[in-house]
Amino acid sequence: MARVTVEDCLDKVKDRFELVAIAAQRAKNIASGEALTIERNEEKDTVLSLREIAGETVSVSDLQEALVKSFQREREIEDEIPEDEPQAAVEEEISAETKEMIELEGELAAPEAEEIAEKVAAKGGFSFEEDNLEVDD
Repeated sequence: MARVTVEDCLDKVKDRFELVAIAAQRAKNIASGEALTIERNEEKDTVLSLREIAGETVSVSDLQEALVKSFQREREIEDEIPEDEPQAAVEEEISAETKEMIELEGELAAPEAEEIAEKVAAKGGFSFEEDNLEVDD
């Protein structure tokens, strides 16, 4: 095959866009040292990949799979962590200063909550109007 065209490959692949993606993947494989399935006649990797697709010397489905895998990221799965360990790690990360702030915030919030609860109890309940919480008189 002296010259290869996109039309020579379209009967092997669904459309031009997929052909370009698959041919580019095969060209990357060739550039990274994968074995050729046809003779190289001083042609660039892209032309070789199109010639291989047109000549059906490479599997299009394998190239599609390699293309998909090239876009995927692999995630490492960590070993299972005991249930009590994360809590201990979180507690260690909280500094003494942060713990003090949490304690102070709790002390300030408690009297205010008690005061509000006493007012509500003294007034006799709640009424809900237009998303506002009001104490009934």
